Amino acid sequence: MTAYVAGRPATRSGRRASATLVLAVGIAALVVAGSLALQPAYGGQRWLVAAVGGAATGALVAWGAARLALPWFFSVLGLVVAYLLFGAALATPSVAAGGIAPTLESTRLLVLGVVTSWRQALTVAVPVGSSGALLVPVFLSTLVLSHVGATIAVRTRRPLFALLAPTVMLAVAALMGTSDSHLPLVSGGVLAVGGLILASAVGVGDARLNLRKPVSGILVLAAAVAAVLFAGGPTAPGSPRVALRTYVNPPFDPQTYPSPLSGFRNYVGSDEAKKVKLFSISGLPDDVDVRLAALDSYDGVAFGVTSDTGAFARVGDKIAESVTGTQVSAHLTVQGYQGVYLPTAGHLTGIEFSGDRAATLTEAFRYATGSAVGVEPDGLRPGDTYDFTALVPADPTDGQMASAAVDNSTGIVAPAKIPDAARTAATKYTGAVDGAYAKAKAMADGLKAAGHLSHGSKTETRQSPSGHGIDRLTRLLTDPQMIGDQEQFAPALSMMLWSQGIPNRVVMGFATGKHGTAPVTVTGGDVTAWVEVPFAGVGWVSFDPTPDQNSQAPQPIPRQSAPKPQVVQPPPPPPPPGQAKTSEVDQSQSSDKNPDDNKKNDPPPPGSAASGFWWAIGLGAGGLMLLIAAGVALILWLKARRRARRRNAPAPPDRISGGWNQVLDEATDFGWAVPDRRTRSEAAADLDERFATGTVLLAREADARVFGPDAVDDEQAARFWTEVDAALLGLQTGHGRWRRLRARVSIASLRREDGRR
Repeated sequence: MTAYVAGRPATRSGRRASATLVLAVGIAALVVAGSLALQPAYGGQRWLVAAVGGAATGALVAWGAARLALPWFFSVLGLVVAYLLFGAALATPSVAAGGIAPTLESTRLLVLGVVTSWRQALTVAVPVGSSGALLVPVFLSTLVLSHVGATIAVRTRRPLFALLAPTVMLAVAALMGTSDSHLPLVSGGVLAVGGLILASAVGVGDARLNLRKPVSGILVLAAAVAAVLFAGGPTAPGSPRVALRTYVNPPFDPQTYPSPLSGFRNYVGSDEAKKVKLFSISGLPDDVDVRLAALDSYDGVAFGVTSDTGAFARVGDKIAESVTGTQVSAHLTVQGYQGVYLPTAGHLTGIEFSGDRAATLTEAFRYATGSAVGVEPDGLRPGDTYDFTALVPADPTDGQMASAAVDNSTGIVAPAKIPDAARTAATKYTGAVDGAYAKAKAMADGLKAAGHLSHGSKTETRQSPSGHGIDRLTRLLTDPQMIGDQEQFAPALSMMLWSQGIPNRVVMGFATGKHGTAPVTVTGGDVTAWVEVPFAGVGWVSFDPTPDQNSQAPQPIPRQSAPKPQVVQPPPPPPPPGQAKTSEVDQSQSSDKNPDDNKKNDPPPPGSAASGFWWAIGLGAGGLMLLIAAGVALILWLKARRRARRRNAPAPPDRISGGWNQVLDEATDFGWAVPDRRTRSEAAADLDERFATGTVLLAREADARVFGPDAVDDEQAARFWTEVDAALLGLQTGHGRWRRLRARVSIASLRREDGRR
């Protein structure tokens, strides 16, 4: 509460307002210092803006509430309002209006993010970034801990305990960070030094912290060292530090989904399928293929996607990539494509979804940096849109790859069984060729030259079965005419490479060709597949073994036969009377419509997401109002019970003392600091000077009744309480309605030691 000491405003702890402001700002600075361990997890500087903003906001709300002598629940209410108001710009800038003003979406993320954002931040691959609600843990933790620390520092007589707030922040940052960073040690050291400096300047009433005393210095240093050791963990080289994200497993398992390569013929199995518009994309340079999935395992039946080269994890709006290449920015709109694998290009460095399902897609998106593959576990739908940036590595020249060695550290596991035909074909095409790159190129060129392209559609005369199991690949490599498409040629090259000990993976995607700057509409006929081989110091290099489009399968030579004489066939007999013709029956049956078909185009019912959002807002607001109402009711009940206990005390002298204490408590709630070690008359004089209540006579009467030789009867005690009520009325008259309301719900008098006077 506010008191007046020597003409200057001071808080209840006895320090001036300017001193408490410096103290609150110091606590906020230490909280920010404790949060520095979050840098490796979030990357960039956007998280630091959220941390500084949260710490400053929390400290200023605490200082302002103490300066105005507001009860604790008003301080908490102010903190909630500040969280929703400033959180839009500091914690959810990606959905705030202009990056600053609150919106319905930012409010929803802030409300739900109190619970859900922590898991999101732990399951997103580092650097986490700032999309969605990923900054909510930073803003919320610094806001709350700074508020708690500043409240302890400026409202209590033991501000040393405020140093617990930045210490807790250090622990939170260490647990939310990465396991391979020892930045918490540095952060803890800064926190220890800053805590010592702040503690040396803090006056705590009768218990000033004096660092010249060994006990005080040892206590502060011990707390700082303990925090550093807890947050820093093992310091030996190579020893990982404990971090929560180490124990949170990404939920996506690609092996629970069918192989995308097994559905290759769904795109090209018919002329109609080839014409289906899958998606449109703009911004890609010429001849940059769209990447769909990297398949790095083979069980003899189908190639599949695994997490051997990198787990699928949630990512933020920025994705860290170690490759080099040309930066591209593209915009993609889904049309007829449906699947869990996200069409992209190169190695993603950022992605942003838009449209009606933007929030859902952002939440569910997973990305594996090792294989450069993104997934949406619930699948993409027509109308989904997103923008992405990526690095597209340049194709190396033969001269650059002449001495390049394969990289065996990617984690790809060789197939358990390799077809014998693949070994034979690999030996045939490589011959005396040396070097992994030269061998891979020779095998790809050999398949491309000897093969014939056929998707096995009905319009093609030569049979080309689908599939890429061992039997199908053996048939491809042993037939006199090597007929197939990308589904067979890419796996065949993969098996040939493995037979030579060269690790590789099959990649499925779509060819865009040369299109200039115009957007490209990708159809089913653009589907393709190729093989990538990892080389040390270079990265993954692509090899395409598929024959050219003009290398169609040769037409079979038709057999000549002698013409047969024509025989006139008799007409079919007429149908029996009353029996309709088959064509008429079919036509009548086809004209019957299923009444349920009309329901297919009915608009969908209102989504439950919006309803759930408003329910969450309503429940949160209602719960907050109930909490505030309960707090106010509790305070009023405690004060009423205290007054009744004093007025109905068994002994009349106790009623007199209780009446005087009632006056002191009322003045305390109006912001008056009860002076210590003063008599009733001295306190009454100070009270009259402040409020002009005329309580000096009341104090003298209380002394005479309590300490006088005559016994006090019930009538005298009742008359004294009448004078007390008159003094209280005079005390209230000099204040406005709002100030009187604040005094009624103030808890300052409840904290005052009862019966001191």
